Amino acid sequence: MTPAPRERVAPTVVTSAQVRRLVANATDEWLRWGGRVALVTPAQPACLVRPEGDCVLVDDGCGDEQAAALCPVVDEYWQAVPPGHPRHGCAQVDVCAVQWPSDARLEPENTPPWSAVFVGAMLMKSGFSAREFRPTRSHAGYIVAAREGYASAFEVLPTPVVPRVGDIVCATRGDTRLRPGETDRILDGEQSQPLHCDIVVDVDPVGGWAYAIGGNVQQTVALNEVQLDAQGQLSYDMAPARPWILVLRPRRLAP
Repeated sequence: MTPAPRERVAPTVVTSAQVRRLVANATDEWLRWGGRVALVTPAQPACLVRPEGDCVLVDDGCGDEQAAALCPVVDEYWQAVPPGHPRHGCAQVDVCAVQWPSDARLEPENTPPWSAVFVGAMLMKSGFSAREFRPTRSHAGYIVAAREGYASAFEVLPTPVVPRVGDIVCATRGDTRLRPGETDRILDGEQSQPLHCDIVVDVDPVGGWAYAIGGNVQQTVALNEVQLDAQGQLSYDMAPARPWILVLRPRRLAP
């Protein structure tokens, strides 16, 4: 994983047209994957809502990312982000929708997480240059670039934050134990901490929800329905399944 280039750039303003393109491209991609919805609430683990109405956890090796029609799309995201090599395995497709079959003779493929390259691909498709947003194969890589001034279009805000359309909202995952006051400890390169980030496409401040599209959510591209706290903020302690640690906010003029 290539470290962020050590050339600082002056902050730039993100236009409303850029934000609209980002939201439109993320939404189009979500629809391409079937318009799946995931829930992120305090009451339950993050899960994928099925047409039957239940909310399920999708096993690795199952789901849309291993469907014959969509599996190659994941490699489109890998190839869009430098150095541009495919990494997603599609040798076993259409084996399972939710749970890996207990009587299967095969083991699920161990494919690398692709949520960061999804975000990078959407930013690049929306016309952000590498000087504005540095697409990387880890979320930590582009967060560090924004935090240290190696990319110009986004600023890093520790949570709690009232989310806005166009924000990139990020949570810890796996063994990452950082809290919002420790965003300066996020590292790039081989020491990158596991994180997950989504692109905010809508906010309902009255109802207390944010809607954010991300890749590799329950093995698909999903619209995350994220419950906000009583102050309408994205909060670290609100939902154990998504400890929101920071927001990457476009540097734009106030509406």
